[in-house]
Amino acid sequence: MRAFPLGLIALLLPGVSADASEEERPPNIVLIMADDLGYETLGCNGGTSYSTPHLDALADAGARFTRAYSTPLCTPSRVQLLTGKYSFRNYTAFGFLDPGETTIADHLKAVGYATCVVGKWQLCGNTRRRELSGRTGTRPEEAGFDEYCLWQIRENTGSRYKHPWLAVNAQEAREYRGDYGPDRFCAMAEDFMERNRERPFFLYYPMALVHAPFQPTPRDPGYEGFDPRRGGSDPALFAANIAAMDAIVGRIVTKLGDLGLRDDTLLLFVGDNGTDRAIESAMGARSIRGRKGYTTAAGTHVPLIASWPGTVPAGVVRDELVDFTDFLPTLLAVAGAALPAGEPVDGVSLLPAMLGEPGPRRDWVFCHYEPRWGNFANARYVHDDTWKLYGNGALYHLAEDPEELTPVARASLAEADAAAVERFERVLDRLRPEPRERPNVIVILTDDQGSVDMGAYGARDLVTPHMDRLAAGGIRFTHFYAGGPVCSPSRASLLTGKTPQAAGVPGNVGATAGQTSGLPPEEITLAEMFRSAGYRTAHIGKWHLGYTPERSPNAQGFDYSFGHMVGCIDNWSHFFYWNGPNRHDLYKNGEEVFRPGQYFPDLMLREAIQFMKANRERPFFIYFAMNAPHYPYQGEEKWLADYDARGVPYPRNLYGAFLTSADARIGALLDQVDELGLAEDTIVVFQSDHGHSTEQRAHYGGGSAGSLRGAKSSLFEGGIRVPAIVSWPGHLQPGVRDAVAVSADWLPTLAELCDLPAPEHAIDGESLVPLLRDAGAGSPHDVLHWQLGKRWAVRRGDWKLLFRPLDNGDPRNATPLPEADEWFLANVALEEDERTNRAAEHPELVAELRALHEAWVETHR
Repeated sequence: MRAFPLGLIALLLPGVSADASEEERPPNIVLIMADDLGYETLGCNGGTSYSTPHLDALADAGARFTRAYSTPLCTPSRVQLLTGKYSFRNYTAFGFLDPGETTIADHLKAVGYATCVVGKWQLCGNTRRRELSGRTGTRPEEAGFDEYCLWQIRENTGSRYKHPWLAVNAQEAREYRGDYGPDRFCAMAEDFMERNRERPFFLYYPMALVHAPFQPTPRDPGYEGFDPRRGGSDPALFAANIAAMDAIVGRIVTKLGDLGLRDDTLLLFVGDNGTDRAIESAMGARSIRGRKGYTTAAGTHVPLIASWPGTVPAGVVRDELVDFTDFLPTLLAVAGAALPAGEPVDGVSLLPAMLGEPGPRRDWVFCHYEPRWGNFANARYVHDDTWKLYGNGALYHLAEDPEELTPVARASLAEADAAAVERFERVLDRLRPEPRERPNVIVILTDDQGSVDMGAYGARDLVTPHMDRLAAGGIRFTHFYAGGPVCSPSRASLLTGKTPQAAGVPGNVGATAGQTSGLPPEEITLAEMFRSAGYRTAHIGKWHLGYTPERSPNAQGFDYSFGHMVGCIDNWSHFFYWNGPNRHDLYKNGEEVFRPGQYFPDLMLREAIQFMKANRERPFFIYFAMNAPHYPYQGEEKWLADYDARGVPYPRNLYGAFLTSADARIGALLDQVDELGLAEDTIVVFQSDHGHSTEQRAHYGGGSAGSLRGAKSSLFEGGIRVPAIVSWPGHLQPGVRDAVAVSADWLPTLAELCDLPAPEHAIDGESLVPLLRDAGAGSPHDVLHWQLGKRWAVRRGDWKLLFRPLDNGDPRNATPLPEADEWFLANVALEEDERTNRAAEHPELVAELRALHEAWVETHR
């Protein structure tokens, strides 16, 4: 029985008509996608390193496409293939398919197909990827599949090959000891086809092969003694993995023949991206190293074979361009199903090309690449066989420079070539995210910067021109408080809009890697708030809020993270040298990276600029948390020489040089915002995390609180009052605000400025927008509370009560005050330096404020 919808023939072939009532059963569809398999690996494509007899025979029996291109990485290709959309429309995170997407399987199931997926899923993600997205991805049954046998539904646990860890239908994932994963996948596929031989079916087989680790297969002598729990990957076994993959394709073809379904089935075979970078393959005399993850042809040029005996002509070679959005419209056309109404479909059906008939063809391949995984850079590009144009303007002549080594100057182009490139520019302009409706946000947090340590705050001996520029163009606060007097509590408060106690971080998170303290996973951060509104989010710099995966930046709403996890690092080696064994501490998206000898402030700047450039077309949020001027004082030599030449004394010279070095990077960051044309679309928030340090490791000082009493760790003003600025050119009138505010206020303030929904959960911060719009609006707070260990402070109006205050402004005498001053009452309006204890004069006020704070403690445990 021929299984081809006559109505479709009528559309494709002139002169043929059909009555819809006479349509026969639509064809079966089998889509096999190999993992990490580049074009160069198949014999039918000219590859000479490996034997692929079954795939070569499949190509001889059908159409072989020579110009098929994937995205450079696994998940983006899978999402694009299943939905027919470019990544800028629906790619959420690595390892995820948005649950709201409609897939090929959904469409085919709706027109009567039985559906099954076997192999590797990678669309609901393991624990860390699920947290990275901020929500759970899509399970196979939620994506239109009736049945499944899959590795990597939720947990990336166990082997995909020997003794595989698999989930079968509704069963929990478990180890199938004694089995070989690819054989079990194939057996499930064979069983599914046999059980559904009397109805149309769709079998999607995203293979585990030939992804690393490269391990023995059951056909290899070393298989019996191999223990996958010991890990290991041997590139020398890649050929054996290719052979196993090819044999499984042969099994699928044989099964279709045994069932009498070969002529009634369209079988497609494709690779999901280029070959692993550890593999070098030959095409005759030419050697090609895999470039999976990268945007060159070696990372994206993949094999594609279409076989449908009696319908697709045998032994033909097709040179049409193909990208992964083309699969959805192709398979819907084959099934006689309509394209989804009201949803964008970016692909072009390959059916006319497969049949060798007239029909639409694509003139270019486009890719919007935001991997959000590993160290791969974002890119947007469009190309044909001759030219490739990137969104950043880089242009390559692919016919002469397939590895993209030498950009071509636009001025050198002939008229016809210039016209082709202009067409590509129009494609790039058209295929981009919707124009931004909300401003970008950059939060710059310095570390241990003193209350008055900026030119704009009166420090005449410090060089801070870029901070001063920000203050001059923005709103500068004179009575702004940190959420806590030390690092972790202050950061938790800023990111959550809560007091540190309410946020679950009452004290510093220790420096022992792997410990479980830190910002609780259930807390909602600025990053999560912004990402839920469509922002791209980045943490650049210091974290100091936890070391376990569930407390990492990527788990707390940041799409991208680069920096150190502990409280400080050496800025050149990126090692932590304090409190225990020395250890390296530099991470990108949870993976340790090494940049020895590179200045950490420069690394931060580079990462932030790259992130801005990659995301300039959509709103972004950057949390730029500097390690300066926290010890170790490691300013640039030129600035240390400048401070020494001006006679700035030790240790102020060391501190100042480091602060000025940080200021220069802040200036470069702001300059880049201007150069990208984003100044009026970007809110910049600046503050220090708390007062300056007087610890021994900080040379007993260097920073200054001016006339204010106390320093870091103290609840006197010098420990918690910080420089703070907000700037939004064209939207906020520059000026000075004397009203009291606190770092927890940034979350509701930014939500209002960016027109985001108000937080539904309880927070302690208040929006400062009325104060930003009107200097006379006054403080939104009647009372503020701080607590660190047994010491605490409460401020109501002008009065501030401290319990067991620490006066550590004198670095040699950082001790609690005498017992007589255990209860210290200050009027900060009358005496900003808090030198006079007025507790004896106002015992009733002490009692009121004490009761107020004790009641607050009861609700913030």
